[in-house]
Amino acid sequence: MLFSITTILAACFAPASEAADKQHAWERCLVLEQQDWSVGKMTLYLGERHLRVDGMNGRCIFVASAPGWDVTVYNRDRQFFTMNSQLWRENGMKGIETTHRGLFDFNHKVPRPVSYLGKSAYAVSTKHRAPRVAGRPSATAGGAFELLYQPNNRSKAIAASTSKRTYIASSDFSLKDGVARFVEGFYLTNPQARILLYKDVTFDQSTRPEFETRSIAYRNIPLTFFAIPKGLKAAHSLTAVATGSDIESIMLDASESRH
Repeated sequence: MLFSITTILAACFAPASEAADKQHAWERCLVLEQQDWSVGKMTLYLGERHLRVDGMNGRCIFVASAPGWDVTVYNRDRQFFTMNSQLWRENGMKGIETTHRGLFDFNHKVPRPVSYLGKSAYAVSTKHRAPRVAGRPSATAGGAFELLYQPNNRSKAIAASTSKRTYIASSDFSLKDGVARFVEGFYLTNPQARILLYKDVTFDQSTRPEFETRSIAYRNIPLTFFAIPKGLKAAHSLTAVATGSDIESIMLDASESRH
């Protein structure tokens, strides 16, 4: 009888323990799949204690976790650079990508409410004189990545015309403070409109997307996915990591800094 009771107890408690271990090995994450026409695809995995971004068609990975939420960025060349959470929130990708904080400035103007993929969001539009390149708007209105990753688009501006850009961003997401700080640094946005969802340009009565969110979902992601690989080499700057060694070489040549 004792053997039978022991067997029964083992059968009852083993599955519960296995289920707990399995639960702790995963984290439920908000997953956004986005397309940036200047630098490629990127996927954001935003959980309660971990986050990761696979950016620029997998060229560069961004990782952070609780409690400190310091951001480590590493690339295919096995370079890495780390920034503390607050500094990342303030500067993030500044100098590499354009900021959107002035666009979504709720203190001086009120962006119009819209809906995007079922999320409450805000939209703003801007107009400016843009160079006309080969019968279309110049592709250099974005950040440095526009030039670096699309060198074939460097053409001489032959005319100028007015173009309009529309941006859509949202804070209709439940995010932990550390994750919120990360996305504000990643997109260079404000708390009222943290996650950039869409951007397009209208030129000569033709509109084309420049940035688009393809899907918004929730998935269980294994914790091993957020681990930082061993054997990475420290880089001297975020730019060196985010652009990679080949692109960094192009930047040095362009600035005539190489001797």
